[in-house]
Parts: sequence; C-alpha cells; structure tokens
Amino acid sequence: MAWGIFDSTDMLRPLLEHLSAAGPPRAMRRVEAAAAAGVHVEEHAAPLPVDVHSVDKPEGVPLHSILKAIQDEVPGVKSLVVRDNRLFIGHAGNPTDEDRARVAQILSDKATLETLRAAPAGDAVPADLEKTLLDDATPDAEWMRAFRRYAVSQLIRRR
Repeated sequence: MAWGIFDSTDMLRPLLEHLSAAGPPRAMRRVEAAAAAGVHVEEHAAPLPVDVHSVDKPEGVPLHSILKAIQDEVPGVKSLVVRDNRLFIGHAGNPTDEDRARVAQILSDKATLETLRAAPAGDAVPADLEKTLLDDATPDAEWMRAFRRYAVSQLIRRR
C-alpha cells in the first residue's frame, strides 16, 4: 500500500505509475517516464525517527505536515510517498547536493518532526476545528476527522 501527499496534480500520474510498477524492469521504465515528465524521484535511505500517520499508527506524524516542513526549506520538493516503510521524495527537477542535505537534515531531526504531530482528538478547541474546516488546503481525511470532532463537540447535544 502506498500513501502520499502531492503538492501538484501534474506530478500525480507519473509518480503513481512509478509506484504501481510490478517488477524491476517495468519499474525502471516508469522511473524513466517520470523523469521525462520533469519528476525526479529519490529514495530516502535513513529510517525516519518518528512514525508516519497511517491506519496502523494513528498517533504518527501526518505526511502532509512533513512535506510542508520540507517545502518551507526546499521549495523544489513536490511530493513524499511512503511505500513498504520506504520514503520516496519527488523533486520538481534534479536536486542539488545542498537540497538533498537540507532534506536529510529535516528528516533526521526528531524534535522538529515531533512538533508536526497532530494533537489528539480531544485536545482541539472549536475555534481550531473551525479554522481547519474552513482551510481549503486541509486534506480530505484530516477535514473529515476535524468535522467529526466538531460535530460531536458542537452539533450533537449529549443528554
């Protein structure tokens, strides 16, 4: 199963084709197709010091938060994908060694990644929930979780 957060929909097709490749020869063709489309995909070799949010690890750090933190420092990073516990980084073009080093530094900084962890469901106040619900950039899954918390706390009266 692959999880990914994408900054740009034009990158979605080549990256998904790359990830859905069944075997090495086909995967190689998909990487070449992705590279031809301007997407440069690299695997991050070191394990992340935190868990990534998933169905199995709901307390993990959301992948879109990690992507945002990286993009604040390295705007050329366009996507992050986790597949089989491996992290792949999509760049708009060929990254420089400085960009790679900066991305590696962010991904190895446990303290920074921990600050990106989502607050537990019961800790959100209605104003924070409303802000999340009104933000067009909120991913659908996060919006649904926020709406559920908002509905329980504000709309459904407990008897």
